[in-house]
Amino acid sequence: AHLDGEGVTFRVWAPGHRTVTLVLESGDRAGEYPLAAEPHGYFSTCVGGARAGDLYRLRPGDGPGYPD
Repeated sequence: AHLDGEGVTFRVWAPGHRTVTLVLESGDRAGEYPLAAEPHGYFSTCVGGARAGDLYRLRPGDGPGYPD
């Protein structure tokens, strides 16, 4: 996760998965956000309004997700 001026950019390396979902569990932007596939097995998304300290997990495929 990387803070920027508008929110937080989330990026993860998950080769072998077709989808990855960000699950924000706290904060004003709580919810689920699909990550966009990038080359070489990376996935990313930017969530405007997310802040440092928001709790989240990344869910590759249909799994339960992993806190970061």
